[in-house]
Amino acid sequence: MDHQSIQRYLQDVLVTDVSIRRWEAVQRLPFHLRDTYDFAELVLFDRLCVLVISDRKLDLDVDIRRQLEVVAGHAPRGAIAIYVVPALASHERRRLIMQGVPFIVPGNQMFLPALGLDLREYFRDRRVDASHHLSPSTQALLFTALLSPWEEDIHPQRLNERFGYTPMTVSRAARELQAAGLAAGFSVGREKWLRFGQSPKQVWQHAQTWLRSPVGKHVWTLPAANPIDEAPLAGLSALAAQSSLAEPVYAERAIYVERWKHMQHHERILHAPHPGATHWQIWRYDPDALAGDGRVDPLSLIVSLRDERDERVQQARAQLEARLPW
Repeated sequence: MDHQSIQRYLQDVLVTDVSIRRWEAVQRLPFHLRDTYDFAELVLFDRLCVLVISDRKLDLDVDIRRQLEVVAGHAPRGAIAIYVVPALASHERRRLIMQGVPFIVPGNQMFLPALGLDLREYFRDRRVDASHHLSPSTQALLFTALLSPWEEDIHPQRLNERFGYTPMTVSRAARELQAAGLAAGFSVGREKWLRFGQSPKQVWQHAQTWLRSPVGKHVWTLPAANPIDEAPLAGLSALAAQSSLAEPVYAERAIYVERWKHMQHHERILHAPHPGATHWQIWRYDPDALAGDGRVDPLSLIVSLRDERDERVQQARAQLEARLPW
């Protein structure tokens, strides 16, 4: 977990300068603790605090309180060991509070009984797990943020202007981004905003394990009466247009699944590729909303080609990623 995001959260909530630095005594700890956690230190209200930072889901079989006691035993007398985790489910939070375990969930909550602090903004749950991905709408809104002029603080509805998702969908997307640790939430009056807290490049890098190809399925058709030139180039066609890669035999274009449902009745669908056919990618979110210059957006394109085995494709993909606007 990024120390800067922890520091920013503490400064915003406590309205005081906070300086987080590496904890030099870490080598004194047992190996299993050094292998599991990252460690840092800071001073809060004249008390030395050692941050025990985890990037993993809370293991209920592990005695966190005992681990913190071991850490505190290797710190100066009176120091507080604090468990830091990106997200907690409600039952995990209750368990830690009942055990008196001090913890911080950056952007969400801090429970520091020794300092008299129990501050909650909202409860972030684990509806998004490391074995899953962002929903298509959440990924689309995240890419909107990354491809637009960067705003560290933004109202989620601002990201929805191109898509027109329902308020419920936008709210769910905001929760997913928080649960994935990609953004933190905060309030402006009665409104809930998002704070990314990092550069767009860092957010993009941290999001990689949460992203999946926008392509739901592939379909080949012969040209029909409906014009297809308006559909953005996708896949190898889009990559070839931006690199020295040769164009594919079948032009690849992207279309939103909802639009495809209406269009497929007018298309001659093929069971296998055929000369003159168009290769359609049926997308989980609307490719038109982020497309430019007749091609799908570069972030979706990069993710959609992640599993291509051709070395030339991966080289061209890497070159495209190196040219991203950050």
